[in-house]
Amino acid sequence: MSYTLTARQKLAYTDRFDIYRRVDPIPENTRGFKKDINYSVTPVASSVRCLWMNHPDINAYRAPIGRTLTESADVLDVVHFPMGVDIKDQDCLRLRTPGHPQTGEWFIVMGFGAARQSRGNRQGNYIEVRIKRMLAAPGLEGVS
Repeated sequence: MSYTLTARQKLAYTDRFDIYRRVDPIPENTRGFKKDINYSVTPVASSVRCLWMNHPDINAYRAPIGRTLTESADVLDVVHFPMGVDIKDQDCLRLRTPGHPQTGEWFIVMGFGAARQSRGNRQGNYIEVRIKRMLAAPGLEGVS
């Protein structure tokens, strides 16, 4: 995976995530229910630099961590990855930012990313995805 950072991104992209992908597409049993999904223990990309905008939980008293119970686009955390990063719906992310209090926590990508290319004076050059905190995905429980 190859990507380049603009000068602005080199300053702003202080967080790092490992990206893990499902081994198989989502299978269904004969009744149409989803079976357990397994993820590869080898990350697709390691320590990818990004800008993570963690949304606080306004329902909890002095909560420093983003919402975990609500699933709407307004309360999910937003992450900007540089163009060229291969990120897909249902990928698992593990925070790897050194010294961050949430280092080692797991997140899942909710929906497909929106590409924001650079145009004219606007310096985009990123992919915006929304993520939700989760427990370790099946197959990734022992990954350290």
